[in-house]
Amino acid sequence: MATTKKRRKKRKRFHIFRTFLLLIVSVVLIGMLCAVCCGMAFAYYVREYILPNADVAIDNIGLNMTSIIYVQNPDTGEYYEYETLYSSENRTWADFGDIPQNLKDAFVAIEDKDFYLHKGVYWKRTFGAALAWITGDDDGYGGSTITQQLIKNIKDEKEVSVKRKLNEIFRALELEKKVGDKDRILELYMNTVYFGKSAYGVCAAAETYFGKELDELSLAECALIAGITNNPSQYNPLLHPQSAQNRQRDILWAMHEQGYITDTEYREALAEELEYSSGDKTERNHTYSWFTETVIHEVLDDLCERLDYSKTLAETLLYTGGLRIYTTMDPKIQNTLEQMYLDDANFPDISKNGRKPQSAMVVMDADGNIKGIVGARGDKEANLLRNHATMSHRQPGSSIKPLSVYAPALDQGLITPDSVRTDMPVKVVNGNPYPRNYNRIYSGQRTMHYAVMQSLNTIPATLLDELTFQTSFDYLTERFGMDLVERMVSDSGEVKSDLDYGPLGMGGLTRGVTVREMCAAYTAFMDGNFAGSRSYTRVEDDSGAVVIDNTPDPQPVFDRESTVYYIRTLLEGVVSSGGNASFVDVPNMSVAAKTGTTQNDQDRYFVGFTPYYVGACWFGYEIPSSLDGLTVSPPAQMWERVMQAIHEDLPPKSFEEYNGYTTTAYCKDSGLRATEACRADIGGNRTATGRYFPGDEPVTYCNLHQTIKVCAETEKRATEFCPETKEVSMLDLTRLFPVSVSVSDQYRCFTGENPPVGTGMVVSGGSGETYSEECDIHDENFDPEGTGGEPGAVTGPNTGWPWPDIWGNGENPNGPDTQPSDPNTGNTGVTGDPWANEPNYPAPIDPFDPEYME
Repeated sequence: MATTKKRRKKRKRFHIFRTFLLLIVSVVLIGMLCAVCCGMAFAYYVREYILPNADVAIDNIGLNMTSIIYVQNPDTGEYYEYETLYSSENRTWADFGDIPQNLKDAFVAIEDKDFYLHKGVYWKRTFGAALAWITGDDDGYGGSTITQQLIKNIKDEKEVSVKRKLNEIFRALELEKKVGDKDRILELYMNTVYFGKSAYGVCAAAETYFGKELDELSLAECALIAGITNNPSQYNPLLHPQSAQNRQRDILWAMHEQGYITDTEYREALAEELEYSSGDKTERNHTYSWFTETVIHEVLDDLCERLDYSKTLAETLLYTGGLRIYTTMDPKIQNTLEQMYLDDANFPDISKNGRKPQSAMVVMDADGNIKGIVGARGDKEANLLRNHATMSHRQPGSSIKPLSVYAPALDQGLITPDSVRTDMPVKVVNGNPYPRNYNRIYSGQRTMHYAVMQSLNTIPATLLDELTFQTSFDYLTERFGMDLVERMVSDSGEVKSDLDYGPLGMGGLTRGVTVREMCAAYTAFMDGNFAGSRSYTRVEDDSGAVVIDNTPDPQPVFDRESTVYYIRTLLEGVVSSGGNASFVDVPNMSVAAKTGTTQNDQDRYFVGFTPYYVGACWFGYEIPSSLDGLTVSPPAQMWERVMQAIHEDLPPKSFEEYNGYTTTAYCKDSGLRATEACRADIGGNRTATGRYFPGDEPVTYCNLHQTIKVCAETEKRATEFCPETKEVSMLDLTRLFPVSVSVSDQYRCFTGENPPVGTGMVVSGGSGETYSEECDIHDENFDPEGTGGEPGAVTGPNTGWPWPDIWGNGENPNGPDTQPSDPNTGNTGVTGDPWANEPNYPAPIDPFDPEYME
């Protein structure tokens, strides 16, 4: 019995042990499985996301060779040296053999004592740093080797993340493998590290802080320089000498402990009194042209973005890498721009608070190659000045309309140049009609030709309703390369967006655009393609290998072949008779353009093109301020002068014409196919001949013009009792708007059988309203032989036509060229020629008016 109990206890203990063992094994196996899965996931992550970025290009770093900018001779096609680049910062490269041994030892001792032992990563320190980071106890714990710090200098990645650290580790391993020379890595590091006061590299540091060459530095000075890099602000000896000296002593002790210096050298270095330089550097007197500075900024940006270089490395390569930069400049065009902008006589003599308005201009070819650029008026006296052509974001005003409204509407098939919309406001804002036109006039039925020529604000707003804000925005950003604001919340909580009438229809953009952006966008109107803009086409290293290929890659912008032809036709009207820039002319060349004036008259724009070049010009105060209604257009005048000069020796040329146009007579009030009623309008013949791509021509006949019978005496709609009648043609059109609005062609409208619908006020502006009323003096009691006392008799002379004195015969009772009083409000219409008192707004002429065509 006892034996049985013992056996049972033994079996029970064994069962517990076996269960415990199985549990342990299971946990271990699960742990191993998890480790394998995690390892596989980590390996996949490293392979897919880390290793592809592990390579670091250093081939052209540290050549200590001057980079050169080349321009092309337009006559021979050969490139020649235009300018040599010199850095505004101190970046002299020091070869490894020229660096004092004490300086090398100081860096190794304090930054990475195992530098010559590891393969780019010191794993013990790395794991220690990782553990400290996980536990939150990472104060003062650094795991980066000199190789890893070099990677930081090259890539300039400042984010604190696991991915960045992994990238850094694998890049360091790859760099050590690729270079295979520790001395080369140390040379790269000591020449790219930043020492404050715009000094990069040890050679610059020696000059900045001690006014010495490298071979003149003492041990104590070497130790101090090596200490600055840890925190260039805190350990700047000119600003914080005590902190710098404390750091120097730490480095000297590390050098002593690691056997780099003897006891005697250590004590002597500690005792040495350091004498610092003032820190002032001798500045180079060479001033770059506006074009060269544009090239410098663009190449630096591309080295960072395309090759993933840090700004520090990109600048080092640009100024010491022996690069050959082939630019897009045309020397004649650049010289013309510079000379024009030097002459104050080319600008109006105005100023505010002692400051004259500024201006900038860019000229490009159809592919977006910058041929000339000027960033400000006057002599360029220094480098790194503000370039208003590339850095200043200003509102373009109406010059945005062809890009944001007319071209997209043409491309979407919503309009042709002969389409008609009503020049009227689209909504009420704070009780006022919106938008208003620049000349404060609403003119009624207008073609796209007229809307563009006179830069109306209302019709673009109407087209935006049809087009949608989003479509317009997408054309600007995705097809014309503009950087706009879809939604932005300001510090005050105000939500701003360019998806609205003001930004898209009138150019009141949230951030504005640069002259360069506007010029590049208009290149799409030259041939229907867009390739962005550039100041150079390629960058080569000293051996001729291409570092950056920047040749243009034009892409089609429009969905319809007709769009580029139609938009050119519209923009040609701006500089033709009747357009608001009709004075602009480039002899023997086709010209198409658009003006732009912003709210409060703070910015003036003119963007135009010929078959050869497109140019964009801006004019305004550097600190935005009103130009106070300046009657001339400075950007248009400058554009004309520059374009005339650069086209002087070019063969005459017109825009390419489409050979398959069809012609159709259309009505200028409806845009539909013309009828006899359109020709008999009381305002004169309202027909014109339009040119259309096949399928775009109107096929529906105008139903807006109606012939009505009126009483010859009262000019009201005739009744059966009127003794004498006549037929006239008018617009059967009812216009409704929530507030009173005056429209100058309203005298040609009658309501007919089209009564007002919904709430609103009938638009006023003429006396055509009488045609909505029946004659009230001729009835069944009318006696044509009466003396005037009986019912229905007419007393007094016939007062004549109730609409404006169109024919100039003085029959208007309110006086020649005066719109009669509004019968609803009593307000008198516009007196005289509505454009007479507005500068730069001549009497409007539709471009396909038969008289104009002749």
